[in-house]
Amino acid sequence: MTGCRRALRRLAAPFAAAVIAAPAAAQAPAYKAPAYHGAAAYEIIRSDPDVLEIRFHGITMRGAHADDSQNALALDFQQPVDGALFGRLPLSAPLWISMAYCNFHNGVIRGTRPVTFLTRAESDGFSLRLVPRAPVAEAVVPPLPPPPPMRGSYTEQRTGPPAEPVSPATTAGFHTPGEYAAAVLPRPNWMQKAL
Repeated sequence: MTGCRRALRRLAAPFAAAVIAAPAAAQAPAYKAPAYHGAAAYEIIRSDPDVLEIRFHGITMRGAHADDSQNALALDFQQPVDGALFGRLPLSAPLWISMAYCNFHNGVIRGTRPVTFLTRAESDGFSLRLVPRAPVAEAVVPPLPPPPPMRGSYTEQRTGPPAEPVSPATTAGFHTPGEYAAAVLPRPNWMQKAL
């Protein structure tokens, strides 16, 4: 009986190891996601003085935020992205991209000159287009017209302090609330006896 058990153990051990290891081997760990194995790539579609178009394959974009003051584009990705991919961008397009880096799910691309960043989702990634911004022409301000002539002459101007203002209510013949109450409202009996 012990011989059979040994034989079964010898047969079952490799089978059990294969069964246990099969699901683990089928799934790559999170740090070995396909983005790190070279599946993600970019391709420069067009590089002219007027436009730069880059197509990113194997990278899905969640969002993009352009910052005109910094001349930069912040990208948010759906999956981890290899930083070396973005590190090669300034070498591939030095006339357009001064700096590019990626940190796991986020990336930044900065232009060498003022550009407008345009992004578009594609079936297997996204496209990025950099178009130079038109230079802002300085606004031509017309000269101011001459001031209008002064009204009146110097003889009409006052030389003394201004007169005391008179309220419109006094001019119209109205009284203050206290004066009105004393003149119109009847006095109570106890007040009349005291007077």
